[in-house]
Amino acid sequence: MAAPAQPKWVENLTAELVIPTAEEAWPFLEDYCNLHKFAPDVIDTSHHVEGICNQPGLVRYCAATATRVWDGRLQPKQLWVHEKLIKIDPIKKSLSYEVTENNVGIKTLVGTCSAYPISKESKQGCKLQWSFVADPIPGWEQAEFASFIQAMLTSMAKNIEDTITAKKKKTEDSKTLSSVAKSIEDILTAEKKKTEGLKAEDPQPAPVY
Repeated sequence: MAAPAQPKWVENLTAELVIPTAEEAWPFLEDYCNLHKFAPDVIDTSHHVEGICNQPGLVRYCAATATRVWDGRLQPKQLWVHEKLIKIDPIKKSLSYEVTENNVGIKTLVGTCSAYPISKESKQGCKLQWSFVADPIPGWEQAEFASFIQAMLTSMAKNIEDTITAKKKKTEDSKTLSSVAKSIEDILTAEKKKTEGLKAEDPQPAPVY
């Protein structure tokens, strides 16, 4: 008799951004083949394998180092996966992918990444969501694997937050400098007009014959 099928692993993980909106965060998720730029604490590298940018069928390669018990002893090991984009919706700010080739032991895994507002009333901040459904992975516990994905999501959220906040600060500083320069220019212009007005009002000496 065949062994009963094990239940799927189902996880729904989130990370919150304080300042950036979902509209501002989405382009980072949409940059599908550059995950390492926004989760550098966890992802060693990621790059394009095949397919057209932002189109279903696009495949990325991702590699990360996991330190855990491998072959009976605690040691680091680089894990890699090919992830095929199966759906992308810029309006809903969501994309889905499936893991194909890998050395993790993943048989099937379909994941979804999305960005959405914290609430309808909030004018800033958003949540990033990374959910997945997978067959149990040999050698892993569900909680351990979910923690690994959560670490990537948390790293991504922090770096997106830092990048967008720094960009906004730079823009605000530039606007402040422009405003100060404009104020100084207005003061100098007003002083110049005042001086010219005083000269115009100053009576000219009568000519001497």
